Amino acid sequence: MKISIYAIPGIKITSPAKIIDEAVCEVFATTAENMRQKTRKREVVEPRQVAMYLYQKYTKNGVNKIGEMLGGFHHATVIHARKIVVTLCQVCLLYTSDAADEE
Repeated sequence: MKISIYAIPGIKITSPAKIIDEAVCEVFATTAENMRQKTRKREVVEPRQVAMYLYQKYTKNGVNKIGEMLGGFHHATVIHARKIVVTLCQVCLLYTSDAADEE
């Protein structure tokens, strides 16, 4: 049974986007300002792509709006980010299952 975070007493949710930003920043040890920079540095691009993916998955915003929210990026950047994150997750699962078979 899934429990919605919206049903937990004592937690006030301002917006899913804020939760996503905080979670991604914590996991990748970065700041929201860094994620919104227009740079191609890997340490900035990876968290931004994950955030774009999560925004698509957990908000009702379109790709144009997500791009604007994360620093004024083009909708194609958001679409590309989703493809990258999905591919990385699939590859990670393959490596994980291969490593489990080896043991």
